[in-house]
Amino acid sequence: TLIEDDQPQTLVHFDRDPTPVSLVVALDSSDSMKGTLWSAQKAANDFIASLPSFYKVCILGFNDSVTLARDFTFDRTGLAHAVNSLKPAGRTALYDTIRAAAAQLKGRGDRRVVVLFTDGGETLYGEDEAGRKRLKDSPQAAREAGVTFYTIAFGSQAALNLLRKIAEETGGSFFDSRDPAALRSIYRSTGDDLIHQYMLSYYPTRAGS
Repeated sequence: TLIEDDQPQTLVHFDRDPTPVSLVVALDSSDSMKGTLWSAQKAANDFIASLPSFYKVCILGFNDSVTLARDFTFDRTGLAHAVNSLKPAGRTALYDTIRAAAAQLKGRGDRRVVVLFTDGGETLYGEDEAGRKRLKDSPQAAREAGVTFYTIAFGSQAALNLLRKIAEETGGSFFDSRDPAALRSIYRSTGDDLIHQYMLSYYPTRAGS
């Protein structure tokens, strides 16, 4: 039974059929990822390989700038090559990555999802006016594009509050991981969440209406 405002609601539609998804996997490839990028790449590739074949996936790498490593495709082999091509260098343009991922998905007819992994906070912009504007605009861009963010923070230097905020405000999930071995289970949990979502519709019945 669906409950809203303590009142049972009448369902008019319930859909458990598989829904096409356009998914952006955004991986931190900044200099701080030296020594750990390989484990993030392995976990990301396992995650992508486990997804339904009708999911279109896009790969973004980010450090000083955001790189489109592979545009949306069903080609899992090509996606694995794109993930493995990322090399650690530079700083972390986290704000720009959030905006770029949302822009990549904006207007697509499928469900729009981003899985973002980073071990750091924003290091390209400071706390000046430009940085504060980027901080404000990034979550707003995600909301306006109708994108669901699943964010994975790896390590104590990650921007926990921002990553949690974006996930919560877009209906996704936030994960705080300090162990490379836990990445596979986090990606698995995210994949299960995506696959087992469903759509329902109802006419609201509110007391006094």
